[in-house]
Amino acid sequence: MSTHQIQISAFQDWMKCAVLDIANQELGEGYFKSVLDELKGYALTINCLFKGQYLIGFSLSYRCSLGQFIDATQSHMSISLSSSARILVVKTIVVKAEHQRKGCGTGLLKHLIEEAFREDTKAILALGWKSKSGVNIQHLMATFGFEERCEIKEFWKSGSEKYQYQCPDCGHPCNCSAIIYSKLLSNSNS
Repeated sequence: MSTHQIQISAFQDWMKCAVLDIANQELGEGYFKSVLDELKGYALTINCLFKGQYLIGFSLSYRCSLGQFIDATQSHMSISLSSSARILVVKTIVVKAEHQRKGCGTGLLKHLIEEAFREDTKAILALGWKSKSGVNIQHLMATFGFEERCEIKEFWKSGSEKYQYQCPDCGHPCNCSAIIYSKLLSNSNS
């Protein structure tokens, strides 16, 4: 990771094209725009990963209460926090294909965890994409001690129908599941 620099960035115009290109290549054409629309009521954080001057990956996260997350995802999970507990939701970690398996995703997640501790967040929840080839972030979640909480079947189906995006794995509509992972933080008191 010595040649990579993680830079916290607001969603600035000069990065928009590069972020959208990576998202479209790795997540499917149109998916990322649908996520931005879906989350427009939240304060989003985009952490960008650069190799030199080139953007090679990013993460998208937001903060909300546990209750808001459960309502929005319609998930049925058990976690030992009050519904008003402040959490960090990792919606997306994406790295260009040629830079995957080189510690880039690890660097982005490590940065998010450090940020969550600084801001007294009670837990981090992450959404994994379960496709025919497995769960995209399963190894990353295990490495950092996240627990699998639940699976939501056809999680992206209604969004792919509404926004007409193509899943890179199963096409349109997307029939892939989401796996919800969680990590309680040691600064949690509730």
